[in-house]
Amino acid sequence: MTRRQNIGRQASKSHQPSTWQDGNKLEARQLALPDNDRWLPIVHIVEFQMSPDGNRLFRLLIVLTLSLGTPIYNCHYDTNQKHPEQKQLIFLVTVQMAINRIAVGSAAEFGQADALKAALAEFISVLIFVFAGEGSGMAFNKLTDSASTTPAGLVAAALAHAFALFVAVSIAANISGGHVNPAVTFGAFIGGHITFVRTILYWIAQLIGAVVACLLLKFATGGLETSAFSLSSGVSVWNALVLEIVITFGLVYTVYATAVDPKKGSIGTIAPIAIGFIVGANILVAGAFDGASMNPAVSFGPAVVSWTWDNHWVYWLGPFIGAAIAAVVYELIFIGPDTHEQLPTADY
Repeated sequence: MTRRQNIGRQASKSHQPSTWQDGNKLEARQLALPDNDRWLPIVHIVEFQMSPDGNRLFRLLIVLTLSLGTPIYNCHYDTNQKHPEQKQLIFLVTVQMAINRIAVGSAAEFGQADALKAALAEFISVLIFVFAGEGSGMAFNKLTDSASTTPAGLVAAALAHAFALFVAVSIAANISGGHVNPAVTFGAFIGGHITFVRTILYWIAQLIGAVVACLLLKFATGGLETSAFSLSSGVSVWNALVLEIVITFGLVYTVYATAVDPKKGSIGTIAPIAIGFIVGANILVAGAFDGASMNPAVSFGPAVVSWTWDNHWVYWLGPFIGAAIAAVVYELIFIGPDTHEQLPTADY
């Protein structure tokens, strides 16, 4: 018998039917676990019941393993009349449900053919995307005597990135999922749709793809410099951070709604178009302020080749925060535990 099964059996024996006395009260009993169970995994069980007055109740059995002698709490709360303690309990369970979906993977995955093929697909897609997106800006500069910061230049950048991303996502969708973005990969990891090991593989491939694209651009254009992302005059790092969080949230939310959601149905066929469109629209919104990255790889490639790192952290932290928020919101509210497609156990 495993340690987790043993806990479940102890909890079942300790649980006695309790009487719901007041819908406004939160009842709790605790059972101390043996000292040697300090590192037991966190477990939660959710059951639905009806109280005598007709309110829907949750019966929760939560095992918290933060220290020696951790208690088991058997709690009841009324979903129609939530007290602060009840809301805190709901929050803890919700967070735990999200954590339970995260899969680390195994070291063997680094050598699996499917994982390596997927990483290669990400490398190629990012190379195509960055070459077209960054290259369009360089071409516009050459044609208009460095006027890429004009309204026409912004529109050209938005269109080039939208079209290029549409293609890049499409050609990789059936191989790697068509992330083409470390932030999208991070969002998929947070939602439990990709293991941490494969996430690392994707990140490495995506970053190398962006650097190679910028090196090819520099060589093919006779030594022209790739433009690193930077903040416009009057835009603080905190302004830029908020912009990156919001626009990346929109991007990853779109990815979840059109490509990840098991209930997406026929709308999944337009996922690459929708993803390309939201990136193009976000560039029109934020491009004049901070460049509208939404993609750490897109920022990393030009920064490496030009060796310009001013405020570079903004283009990592913002997209990662935005991606995480979008993943958690969509997973817990719109996908939920009933329709979430858990990763195969072979990937853990």
